[in-house]
This record gives sequence, structure tokens and C-alpha cells, in this order.
Amino acid sequence: MNILKEVYNIKNLLKKCMDPKSIERFLNLDLQQQLTTASSIETMIGINTAFMFWKRCGSRIFILSDNLIEAFQNTNVPQKLKPKDFEYPFDSFIIEGYSKPLFTTMIGEYELPVYAILYSYSRKFSEEKIVPSHMSLMSNIENLIYKKKLINPNTVDIGYDRSIFAFYKHPLSDTMDRIQFDLVDNKSFEEISKFKRENLMDIMCDEDDIKNVINMFCNSILYINEPNRIISETEERKSRTVIIGGKNGTQRQEYILLKPPKSYKSKSEYAGGELTVRFPVMGHWRDQACGEKYSLRKHIWIKPFWKGPELAEVVSKPYLVT
Repeated sequence: MNILKEVYNIKNLLKKCMDPKSIERFLNLDLQQQLTTASSIETMIGINTAFMFWKRCGSRIFILSDNLIEAFQNTNVPQKLKPKDFEYPFDSFIIEGYSKPLFTTMIGEYELPVYAILYSYSRKFSEEKIVPSHMSLMSNIENLIYKKKLINPNTVDIGYDRSIFAFYKHPLSDTMDRIQFDLVDNKSFEEISKFKRENLMDIMCDEDDIKNVINMFCNSILYINEPNRIISETEERKSRTVIIGGKNGTQRQEYILLKPPKSYKSKSEYAGGELTVRFPVMGHWRDQACGEKYSLRKHIWIKPFWKGPELAEVVSKPYLVT
């Protein structure tokens, strides 16, 4: 999926929404159709706003190799962790798959590939008045529906600190849509997920989606920040030509291709079991079986060691569990 082209199309659709003829057609719809249309416009505003902030923050893109996607999919991040437990390399950046999707999501009866995740430090772009400037459009739309202003774009409090958007193509409209996961710094992923489910805040987001988004996103930032990662072995700085439409037509886009270390082994190369991060085992005493038919025991000291597959070199930064 060409992310920039999809965003370009969304910008054009938002412009058309404010056209007098579009507003006239909108007013002629019944209330249910107006609400459905307003929901679609709200989605487009959210996506456009997030990409505006991403562009302001340097338009950084990290593309994961197929092996790295496999590694992150099978490395579960503990749900007890909180967003504040992580260090974020940038205020906004995109994670994409190289030749395969990051994961798949079920939307109704459709299994759809998720090609990209966008992270934004929402609290910061809210304070910079990026969100309010766009929410004024939503305020006008709701004013047309309910004949009164429901949103004050100058005083709105978003109520969360960070946002993760996972993008896919909508099965019916063939336009870009998203699973949005809003994070509160001092609440665990488990608490946030439970709140979303109980309050039906996102009917498109189920437990598998939450797990996949968290695994892919958190493992990516741990890997990007890993101090022992060999940059020359695991990174390639590249660029590509992207078709965006309009007068310019194309645009050169720089990105960083992230790869696992050379010592990495794929899941199929292990005898069995699920890939996990490595963890330290402290030194301890053991009664080692020995002698004829292992009937005797010898008290021996086991030195501290790391347990787990070589995937640890992919995600070796220890998780901070509070």
C-alpha cells in the first residue's frame, strides 16, 4: 500500500467536504446517513492530522525485513508494561513491512493485511495546536447535524498521551482505514485494552489486533534503541520513488531498512517452541544427577547465563517491569 498516495487522496477528499455543493448534498441526507458520513470524515481527519505531525517530525520511516517481522510477531511483549516504560526514538515515525504485511486483521468476514504502523506523541501535537486546527472542520460538520456546536476546538483535551495507527485497506471502499490504539503513559497495555473493550471504543480492534500492534511496535522501538546492535550489519539507508498524484506526480522518499543480525535463525530453524526474548538466569546451586544410573547427586554451582534463542540479539534490551 502506497501510504503517501493514500494520504494525498484523503487530503483531496477533505477539501471536497468543505465545498458548498458537498455541504448542500450533506444537508439533504437523513440523520443516519449524516452520522455515517461524519464518522468517515472524522477518520480522514485523524489520519491526515497524524501524518501532518509525522511530516513535521522529519518523515522518518523504518522498513522491517521479512525475518524481522517474523521475529517480532513471535516475541510477546508483557501486557503489564506501560507506555512510559519505553524510550521513543522520535516523536513520530512509521514502521512498514518490506515485502510482507506486519500482520493481518479481521474486519468482519475479511482478513486484511496491515502494511504500516504510525506512532505519534499525541500529547505534544495537541499542545502544538495541530489537532484543534483540524477538529474545527469536525466541529462545523457536527454543527450542521445537530444545529449546535458540540466541539470547541480551542479547549479540547484529547485525554491520552500517545497514539498508534495500524493501516489497512477498507474491504468495501478500498480506501485507507486504521486501527487506532490510544495510550495513556501511566496505564498498562492490559488496562488500556480492557477499557477499549468494555466501552466499545473501537469495534474494529480485537484482542489479536491489540497483541499484534503492541508486539510489532514495542519490539521495533526496542530494536531501534538497542545499544549493542551492530548498525552496519542491521541497517541499510535507502530511498524509493513514491507515486503521490497531483502536479508533482512522484516523490523521493528516504527510509531505513532494518534487518536481524547475521546470527539470527528463523522460527523454522528451531526444533520447536515459540520464539521469545532472552532473559538472564541468576547463579544458583543444583543437585546434579551423576553416578551409575544417575542415582547419586552432586551439589554444583551454576554460573549466571542467558536463556533463550539467538533472537535475543534482535530484542535484547531488558523489559522494565514495574
